[in-house]
Amino acid sequence: MGATTLALFGLAAFASAVLAQQFPGSFPGNGNGNGGFANGNGGNGFGGGDFDNIVGFNIQEAMHTRRVHGILGTVAFVIIFPIGSIAMRNVPGRFAWVIHALVQMGGFVLYIASAALGIKLTQEVRFGNTSLFEISTINFHPIIGLIILAVFFFQPLFGYLHHVQFKKYGVRQIWSFLHLIVGRLLIPLGIINGGLGLYISNSSKAFKIAYSILSVVFGIAWIFIAVISEGRRSRQPPVAVVEQHKLVSRPRGPHSGSLGSSDSKI
Repeated sequence: MGATTLALFGLAAFASAVLAQQFPGSFPGNGNGNGGFANGNGGNGFGGGDFDNIVGFNIQEAMHTRRVHGILGTVAFVIIFPIGSIAMRNVPGRFAWVIHALVQMGGFVLYIASAALGIKLTQEVRFGNTSLFEISTINFHPIIGLIILAVFFFQPLFGYLHHVQFKKYGVRQIWSFLHLIVGRLLIPLGIINGGLGLYISNSSKAFKIAYSILSVVFGIAWIFIAVISEGRRSRQPPVAVVEQHKLVSRPRGPHSGSLGSSDSKI
């Protein structure tokens, strides 16, 4: 495995530990730095279950759920998805696409869990008769998250079709470009939506800075390696592909060996 990928995995492990300790648990509040049901230390500020009966839901449980929701979403989009994309281009050998698929599916599972917890919150947390989806100042976060989730379900299919078609023809087909474009749109959109989640949660300035730094580090690494890989791809000589008993010249992909191995890198 490439040194860059190993270094990013190490940084990811460290970042995940930091996120688990620091992710805020408060709810949207009045803009003064405290959530509507939280004090400055992350507690609910009311000291007991009596207020839970008034608002109609368990505040501490809801804050814990949202904390886990935020951690899972952050790890998926800020760390796992960029690393999976980098691994596709940086890991040598014919099984690079397998590593890419496994890492990305792991991130997808984390995001599904994060989205499920987010949906749980929107169902349980209500302000009077108003759900979180009906509050215009915060509903953009769950709406964007659900759109991302729906589109992401097509990514494994696009990736599989790309691999099969590239193995057969030796060049990118429509599925390749769909997989590339969708992935390159969803990752930054997910990172931005995570930042919006921090905004509506009135999280601390320190955590917002930490989230921004992680996003920049992994984002720049992802973009840099993608640009370098595309540059190398454009300079590669063509390869010979047997297509319907004809010898056809096709552009060579990065780190390619025999057709059907790492040629399917996108």
